Amino acid sequence: MSKRKGDEHFDKLSVRKLVPVRQATTTSSFLASLIISFVFLDKFRQRLYYSFMETFLSKTQAQKLIKQYGSPLLVLKRSKMAESFHTLDELLPRVQLFYAVKSNPHPEIIKTFARLGSSFEVASLAEIEMLIKKKVSPQRIIFANTVKKIQDLKAARKFKIDLSTFDSENELEKIAEHLPRSKVLLRLKVPNIDSMVDLSVKFGAPPEDAVKLLSSAKRKGLVPYGVSFHVGCQCLNPVNYGKALELTAEVFSACKKINMPLSMLDIGGGFPIQYLPGSKVPTIQDIARKINNSLDKLFPDKRIKIIAEPGRFLCGPCANLITSVIGHNVRNGKRWYALDDGLYGTFSGILFDHGKYNFISYDTGKMFASVLAGPSCDSLDIIAEDLYLPKLGIGDMLVTPAIGAYSSAHATRFNGIPLTKSIVIA
Repeated sequence: MSKRKGDEHFDKLSVRKLVPVRQATTTSSFLASLIISFVFLDKFRQRLYYSFMETFLSKTQAQKLIKQYGSPLLVLKRSKMAESFHTLDELLPRVQLFYAVKSNPHPEIIKTFARLGSSFEVASLAEIEMLIKKKVSPQRIIFANTVKKIQDLKAARKFKIDLSTFDSENELEKIAEHLPRSKVLLRLKVPNIDSMVDLSVKFGAPPEDAVKLLSSAKRKGLVPYGVSFHVGCQCLNPVNYGKALELTAEVFSACKKINMPLSMLDIGGGFPIQYLPGSKVPTIQDIARKINNSLDKLFPDKRIKIIAEPGRFLCGPCANLITSVIGHNVRNGKRWYALDDGLYGTFSGILFDHGKYNFISYDTGKMFASVLAGPSCDSLDIIAEDLYLPKLGIGDMLVTPAIGAYSSAHATRFNGIPLTKSIVIA
């Protein structure tokens, strides 16, 4: 099991504090010293757990930001965006990255990734218009919603967007009429085993229908350009990528045999990040190794263009959410804390993305069984249960790291509660 951040320091400290105890001359003094040391170490480990787990904000920084901007506050860190982008870009040298705008369409995130050289995956006209206003070239946009409105297709044609996806005959008919002569990728249904969100339930054509659908695209005057797939959101099983690439390679081979060679492979997203300490999440290095090995084996032709649509991996780690306690109570033996953001706000990912977040307190002391709730008048608005937190008071802060993806993107103004303010730091 990998160590939590700070455990290395803890282990060194335990050696430094416990070894002298063994030099005690009497059993009673040895036991007394041992108990004192373990109490100290337990409190130290609690402080480590709650203060240093994946947050880029110190207590002083968080306090200054809250004093300046108020609470709740979503803090986006530009250097974390660049770090995530460069990491994935370097680990997948054959793959061109198309940032999934839906994961977080914040203007500064779009601006940063555009400057870094990213292309973009969109699902609606609003996302297209936002990119065009940011001077993103239409050649750097893929319209990857497999069910598109007719007016959105017309707009895509006006903006000269030439690449989209489909997974049905009906969608082909719409594209052929309203985005004629464009390039299309067939979205393939692939295994989504152990992924947080199984996208194959709603999207993707069966592999056995692939050649028929791509041939139909050609007959309709479209360019059957390639195949796309998605292994599911927050994919915890790297084997999914290998199996998806095997299925895709069979489609490429079958199309080549009928003189309909394909030019592009879209491996989708699903690249996971770690939300909770101790959770078993495959490293991006392991996933990239699996993908690269499969690509080299199954797609040795370097003329094939390979793209991906990462969202969570790029924007998830770049945001910390600062919330404050606005009320507290004791119910059924547990301490309940009402926060100034909730399920209808930035924590909406709990509902819509099956999210489970970490909550960091800068306070220390005895831990109590606790529940976190949002500020709305809906009893559904419970953020987290069965937590252990120190005793908190009105105005005390909690910081939630890695909350940049699928959070503020679908927040609401339910109960008239305003959207959480966001700021960008270097």
